[in-house]
Amino acid sequence: MYGRPIVLFSRQESDGDVGYAEAASITAIINPAQASETLIEPGYASSDVIRIYTVSSLAHRDKIVFEDKEYEVGPVEEFRFQNQPMYRTAVCRRLVQ
Repeated sequence: MYGRPIVLFSRQESDGDVGYAEAASITAIINPAQASETLIEPGYASSDVIRIYTVSSLAHRDKIVFEDKEYEVGPVEEFRFQNQPMYRTAVCRRLVQ
C-alpha cells in the first residue's frame, strides 16, 4: 500500500468531556496544503498545515501524529465511485502546545 504511516486518535465525547481513543496506526498520503486551502492565522506557518488522503475511517476533530507532530483533522471529504467509498481527505492543522 502506498503512503506513510501515521497514528490516529479518534475523538470521543462523553458527558461534555472530550478524550481520545487508543492509538491506531493507519497509512496516508501526506501533502503540504495549498495556499487556497488554508486560512492565514497569527502564529502559524504554511508548513503547519497538511492535507492527508486515506482509505481509513477519519472524522472531523480527530487527532493524528505525523513525524512526531500532532495535527487536528479538519472537515473530512469522502470520495465515492459507483456509490462505494474510495478514499477520504482532510486538511489538518498542527496543534501548538
